[in-house]
Amino acid sequence: MRKPAMVLAFLTVALCGIAVAQKKPGTTTVKINTVEGQPVEYVFNPVSIHIDKTVPWQKSSKSSGDEPVLEFTSGDGKSLSMELLFDTFEEKGDVHKQFIAPMDKLMAVDPALKRPPMVTFTWGSDLKFSGVVDSMGVQYTMFAQDGTPTRATVNLSLKSASKAETKSDDDDQSKP
Repeated sequence: MRKPAMVLAFLTVALCGIAVAQKKPGTTTVKINTVEGQPVEYVFNPVSIHIDKTVPWQKSSKSSGDEPVLEFTSGDGKSLSMELLFDTFEEKGDVHKQFIAPMDKLMAVDPALKRPPMVTFTWGSDLKFSGVVDSMGVQYTMFAQDGTPTRATVNLSLKSASKAETKSDDDDQSKP
């Protein structure tokens, strides 16, 4: 009996609400959903998750010496990044077609929105993160004899946002 497409780290992906579940019993899954535009949902267990937040401070003009006076400038949002590992080697699948190409939709410009969609990231019942996909890096690490990629590591990064807008042409022109 052939095994279904296996994703290392018990990663599972769901597209348009149809889940392809490969979940280890007792583990918590992570979901990324688009909240506008074309509906897409991904469900998986990442290899790792990193959440970062910086607080911007600026050296005051009143400062002198080795211990400056710092001024708070403004708040920055959080960033969330994760590492995902996909593997289709055993069933001789194409990891790009099966997993990577569908994830590109998270960064594609939606024609109706004129920008990529906002997403929500949910991990269990405690962690919810709303924002936009900031970057996605893919490293293909295993290939079939015919060159088809069968294993890939994806680094996905999101920026928190309460709202996403499209920059208008008026924003580029200086006002008299």
